[in-house]
Amino acid sequence: MVSTSSTLSLTQDIDGWLDSVCGEWAVHGGEGALYRERWAHTMSQKRTWVDMEEDTDTTPRPKRRAIGIATPAQSNTGELSRPIALDQNVPPLRSSRSTAASSRSSSPSKRQRDIENEFSTPAIEIHNKRGARRWKDAHGDSIPLLETLLNTIDKADSLESQNVTVAEAIGTELDEILEEIEYCQDRSVPEESWSDLVVLPALRLARRLSQHTRSVHVVNVKTIDIMPKDLLPLSVRHNAVQTRRVDYTIALEFGGKTATREARQSIRDHTFNQSVAPLLMDRILCSHLEIKTERSVEDGRPQLAIWCAAGFQKMEDLWLQRYSAQLVPPMPPLAPIAMWRWKEDNVRLYLAVMDSANETVHVLEERRYDIDTDPASLLRVINAMSAVMNWGYTHYLPWFKEFIGFIE
Repeated sequence: MVSTSSTLSLTQDIDGWLDSVCGEWAVHGGEGALYRERWAHTMSQKRTWVDMEEDTDTTPRPKRRAIGIATPAQSNTGELSRPIALDQNVPPLRSSRSTAASSRSSSPSKRQRDIENEFSTPAIEIHNKRGARRWKDAHGDSIPLLETLLNTIDKADSLESQNVTVAEAIGTELDEILEEIEYCQDRSVPEESWSDLVVLPALRLARRLSQHTRSVHVVNVKTIDIMPKDLLPLSVRHNAVQTRRVDYTIALEFGGKTATREARQSIRDHTFNQSVAPLLMDRILCSHLEIKTERSVEDGRPQLAIWCAAGFQKMEDLWLQRYSAQLVPPMPPLAPIAMWRWKEDNVRLYLAVMDSANETVHVLEERRYDIDTDPASLLRVINAMSAVMNWGYTHYLPWFKEFIGFIE
């Protein structure tokens, strides 16, 4: 028989437990947040911090922090600022109770989920031009194909005699695009009009100038999502869909139909990339573009970074699947991806590189093309785009095939 005092003590314990649960429910945003709390273990809640000397807050906290995107500071020092949080609804820190509970767990299946969550959550750092130069000086030698890509862009940008020849061949098309740029600015048209009247004609012109038009394609991906969603960084999985999409991608034909079918047979979802859309599944993506206007709310760079981060995660998936029945060797460094942000008459070229050891995607600013002050920059943009297409076919595609273990 249970005594009255024992019953009272048990009731108090239950009431205290309910109060604590309701408190966490209210603080962390209800059922959706508790679900994320349960699955997004400490290692998936990290955020990249820069300039730690400036952090004067001495409040004790877990070492891992929520993921964010680090963007350049507004100074000319080239250093990075603190990260911008991608999802304000995700709790930035786990409660001490949850942290303690996860640290006590020794279940093999739970440890596996911890590993999978860490695997699927790269941090993202965006470097301005000076910061990018420092990063390349320190780490560039470790990234395959980075030097060849940089040389390709330099060559496209510096061959004045070739530029004159090209300009004479496509002079009419260049003039038409410049006229459309002026029209779009005068009318303050939306992004979709910039896409139809300016960006797509420039991309098509660049493809026409490339040496591999039958194997290189400009694909509209405005309505295509990153799938499966576990390729997304945890901090953006609950964001608006538009923040996880880009406008165009440069897609490469893998090879003949038979070779492509054989290569896709054993791959998860039978896709080479971060999408399951039939338009893209059998193609290799080597460059992406996002369009913005002066009135756009988003900056564009985070969207490109998220798209590339998902692509890098897919590459890591492919590496694990290649050795699914064997001891998995250390994954080699991944090749870079070229990204373009076209904002009215200003174009920026960025390179995305993956630091797998530190689970960080670095976005490096590489070129600025100011068509507003120098209309001849339009030709430089088209030359550079065409050069990246050629590089994708001659360098990135063979590297990709070797990476997944495909033998022709």
